[in-house]
Amino acid sequence: MKKIRLLLSYLLFPFIGFSQIIVPSTHKTIIMKLTADWCAPCGGWAWDVFDSLYNDYSAGKLLAIPLAIHSFADIDTMLRLGPFATPVFQCTEPKSGGSGIPSFSVDTVKMGMSFSPALEAKTDSMLSLPVEVNAGFAVTWSAASALVHVKTKFFRNASGTYYVGVYVFEDDIIGLQNRPGTGTDSFSLHHNVMRDSYGEDSSFGVRLHDTTFAAGYTFDTTFNLSFKSYWNTAKIKLFTVVWKMNPGTRITWGMKDVNDIASTTDIHQLSNEPIAGIYPNPATNVFMVTVGKPLGQCVISLYDITGKKVAELYNGNMGANTVALRFQRPANLANGIYVLHINSDKGSQTVKLTFQ
Repeated sequence: MKKIRLLLSYLLFPFIGFSQIIVPSTHKTIIMKLTADWCAPCGGWAWDVFDSLYNDYSAGKLLAIPLAIHSFADIDTMLRLGPFATPVFQCTEPKSGGSGIPSFSVDTVKMGMSFSPALEAKTDSMLSLPVEVNAGFAVTWSAASALVHVKTKFFRNASGTYYVGVYVFEDDIIGLQNRPGTGTDSFSLHHNVMRDSYGEDSSFGVRLHDTTFAAGYTFDTTFNLSFKSYWNTAKIKLFTVVWKMNPGTRITWGMKDVNDIASTTDIHQLSNEPIAGIYPNPATNVFMVTVGKPLGQCVISLYDITGKKVAELYNGNMGANTVALRFQRPANLANGIYVLHINSDKGSQTVKLTFQ
């Protein structure tokens, strides 16, 4: 899958035009893991299941996006789901015995405490159905926002109320996770964490104007996305979902199709190497942030493990002559683990910093 990365500022080339956006005529869906950082099984067997799905998805072997849907009650605010994203993922069918966590769903079908083979088999069965409608998109990125141009296209005659939405998830988040047998939370690398949804009408996106659609019908719309300051924009990825309302049924919203591959993405590919390092780490009172290249405008902030910002350490320009910055530990800051977030014209980086 083509990875979407950060653009330093809006590029000068014009948007290619809706006519050039490719709408896939093939299926893709979503596998959702309902999880929480305080849940030990979520960091145990369910963690292993999700990692297996993630690896298959990254290798192109799985035509479903594995998404970690975190709780509003997560201890680590870096992982909490955005307020407008949750309704989208509460559309799955009712399941007897309640819906605890960890739990998996494929599309809108709850699979409960299933393992990878069952989840992938269910995915394959859903993807065997004919494609009715899908969406393609092109993206223009800036440092903290994006314009997403979406074309929805029907491949078969259809009728009803349809919506199209744009959704954001973030990969490789360093956040807390309870592990079985430990009774404590520790920092772990979280993959494909759902961030937020975008749409003028609802969390399900924008409603298509008509209710009767002939094969070949298209609907064009543009979404203006803004990102939270603590998101690592170099790891942000997008996908679209076309929804259909099913009033009077057990599942009010049906997920018609999903796409996570942009037709064009106006981007500046960033190096995968870290943009800065910290020494010493753990630190006592003084620490250095070393810079391997000019970063341009840069903000360095410090967060505690709950996601609360405790200090803004730097806000300025790091030119060619900047090699390292020396910082004093903020006054009255307790010993413990913190997260240093570096956001610059050359990319973003999040680093764990320990004071002792």
